[in-house]
Amino acid sequence: MSYWFRPKRYGYGATPSNWKGWLATLGFVALLAVIMSALELGGGTPFALLAVTAILTMLFVWIVWNKTDGDWSWRWGPNEKEK
Repeated sequence: MSYWFRPKRYGYGATPSNWKGWLATLGFVALLAVIMSALELGGGTPFALLAVTAILTMLFVWIVWNKTDGDWSWRWGPNEKEK
């Protein structure tokens, strides 16, 4: 299985590790911007804007979590193997 993200060195979460991860991240940002603009121009309510943002973010986090090489845990820097 090809992983698109790797665990962050500091903090919690993951960061893109190849072009597929970067494409997924840019796609998420672009899709969110297009939908937000369409909702705002169409007179969308604040609840609709919040709901769309929450749903897209949960979907993106799920994709990142499934495509990460390793577990998500708090990290304080490189472990002994990476030094």
